[in-house]
Amino acid sequence: MLAELGSAFRLTAIFTLSELGLESFPMTATNKVRKAELQDRVREQMLSEREKSDSADKSTLATILKLWQQVLGAGPSDITPTTTVSQMADSLVLMRFCYLVERRLNKRMTPADVLENDTSQLQAALLDGRSANAKGNTSLDQSTYTASTIDQPWITEAIRSKLSTHLANMGFD
Repeated sequence: MLAELGSAFRLTAIFTLSELGLESFPMTATNKVRKAELQDRVREQMLSEREKSDSADKSTLATILKLWQQVLGAGPSDITPTTTVSQMADSLVLMRFCYLVERRLNKRMTPADVLENDTSQLQAALLDGRSANAKGNTSLDQSTYTASTIDQPWITEAIRSKLSTHLANMGFD
């Protein structure tokens, strides 16, 4: 689909209903989703996240800790700079974390980077050693994302096969 529509149509954010302040999708009387209301909530959430990241502590470590708390639904005392987060996160959480790092810090981090640098402290050190992406080139390229996910030793052959099919359908080769 990405190949057909272009990179402008790639997934840019994933929010849970609770992050949008909803218990269920807003519905019409005929049980259709109220898309305009949902879009407004998403817009508000994106603006809120942008404001939080602009006003929050700019240290890489503080940002990394906040991102892990967000994706794992953990409290401030649950994750410390030395907590091994790779043992608490599955592959989808790792990918969401990498996406948020790219959005908030404008630096690339792959799931493989997270597994190799398995504490927030090590991840912050890795990112501090990297320069920010050039403007307009902030998204992970397809080959990096695909290789860093599919080639992990913890992914079984059955999962790898299904993941390859899904990624191909999404335009990743």
